[in-house]
Amino acid sequence: HSILNGIALILVVTPIWQAASYKWEHGRPGLMAPAPEEVAVPAAVQPDIYYLVFDRYASAAVMERYFETDDTPLTTFLEERGFYVARGSHANYLKTGHSLASTFQMDYLDFLADEEGRRSSDWQPILGMLRDHRVARFLKSAGYRYAQIGAWWGPTQLNSYAELNPLFGFAEFTAMYLRDRVINPMMRLVAPDSFYTRTMQWDAGQCQRVPWQIEQIKQAADGTGPTFVFGHILLPHEPFAFDADGNCLSREQSDARGRVQGYVEQVHYAGKVIRDLVIALQQREGPPPIIIIQADEGPFPETDVGHIRTWRDATFDELQIKMGILNAYYFPDGDYDLLYPTITPVNSFRML
Repeated sequence: HSILNGIALILVVTPIWQAASYKWEHGRPGLMAPAPEEVAVPAAVQPDIYYLVFDRYASAAVMERYFETDDTPLTTFLEERGFYVARGSHANYLKTGHSLASTFQMDYLDFLADEEGRRSSDWQPILGMLRDHRVARFLKSAGYRYAQIGAWWGPTQLNSYAELNPLFGFAEFTAMYLRDRVINPMMRLVAPDSFYTRTMQWDAGQCQRVPWQIEQIKQAADGTGPTFVFGHILLPHEPFAFDADGNCLSREQSDARGRVQGYVEQVHYAGKVIRDLVIALQQREGPPPIIIIQADEGPFPETDVGHIRTWRDATFDELQIKMGILNAYYFPDGDYDLLYPTITPVNSFRML
């Protein structure tokens, strides 16, 4: 009995020690690039700003060439609504964390190679830059209210700068833990239709979360002052829980379509969501807003790159699929002189 207790103690203490030592070593604040020179923003030119990230939404050219589907109707719609669509835009990086951190810092992350080492796998500086970044600090200093409508992914779920930061369902760790434990099947037996039971299913509550996020974005600017709204929507990102019309599918139905068809249908649904949002935001009372709609990255290609082969060995086509993104801007005054077809998100807020 004593021997078994000793073994059990070791099995408990070891992961606790590993977690504590990692937190001690890597739990410092994120590194910051040098701050840009602050510019005074006159109150007369402070429209609401909507920055909407549709995760893994590929460019129309990528959709046509590699997925054999026509996504130009969305591009046409946006241009007819006064948007500038950067048709040749590419992501900053091929990971959400790096790409968004770079956009919000208005700079590339090369300085991290000097600070952390080129082979470092420590994500804490990246995550720190998503919690405390240049865009938030600048806009707050210019009198903006900050609203963040995040996904289930922890780094965009919460932000201390945000006055409005609504949460849907469980936090990332809690949802994953409960979904993989006996609590999930018990809740499905006891209360199968409850809100929290649905958020623990295979789609991570995606069918409930996305419509909720869209309504939160529409209502985020309350009219009391200029508002910066950041929405991170996991569309057309996996899981492929929607069909092209936005109907929620079971896991069996989703798997039967296959990954490529699932992605294509979710792109079409995401396009409908974007059109609905654009119309709603442009019809709001008051001064017309600035709207930036971007993807942080494209989809993963149907190859072994990133799994068996490294991205350093990726082919041109693999890089095009992963890096070609939707990137569109709406400025009420229609002044797009600073924009160009290949602009990347790292320059979006510098230009704005």
